Amino acid sequence: CYTGEGGKIPVVLVNDGNEYYCVINYDDDWVVGKYDETLTLKLKSKVNVKQSTPITVTESGIVVTDKNGNLKLLSKETLE
Repeated sequence: CYTGEGGKIPVVLVNDGNEYYCVINYDDDWVVGKYDETLTLKLKSKVNVKQSTPITVTESGIVVTDKNGNLKLLSKETLE
């Protein structure tokens, strides 16, 4: 799976049960996308993230690095 820059950037899917998360390019920004088990996009984060952010799933939520380099904890339900 590839995204951005003409489809040349590999995408890493992070699994959490029946849900998957990855960094996607949306409106010229990088955000976290949440997908279901059929890989249908369900949510996009409102927080812009670094293209290379790791995505860490915890009991408290999803930890990412925003575009300014700050750690952010996003809700699994809303990605806010």
